[in-house]
Amino acid sequence: MSCYRLVTSMIDPEEAAAKALVELYHQRWEVEVCYLELKSTLLDGWVLRGRYPQAVEQEVWAVLVLYQAIRIAMADSVLTVGISPVRLSFSVAIFVARDQVVLGFIGSTDRGDLTGEVVV
Repeated sequence: MSCYRLVTSMIDPEEAAAKALVELYHQRWEVEVCYLELKSTLLDGWVLRGRYPQAVEQEVWAVLVLYQAIRIAMADSVLTVGISPVRLSFSVAIFVARDQVVLGFIGSTDRGDLTGEVVV
């Protein structure tokens, strides 16, 4: 059993129990790590390019879908190999996903360009 020391400005123990606050603190850092992966790793310093709100919203959804797809692939790989999910690297997963897309494109028989048009 772990022992924690909680320092807070909250003085009413009825408002939030210490154990609940400790659990929420861990959840907060899980979310912070997700934000870091989205901003620093997945976007790699790029900013959203949408010039109007609908375009920005579309870009945000695209980034979130990509993030979720990579996380699902990571979870699936853990199930097949049988290792701890903590041992996986999000950065490595991005590189592997990118390589798979490139290899899939190179291996395609129609030799289309990235817009889907066939190059003759």
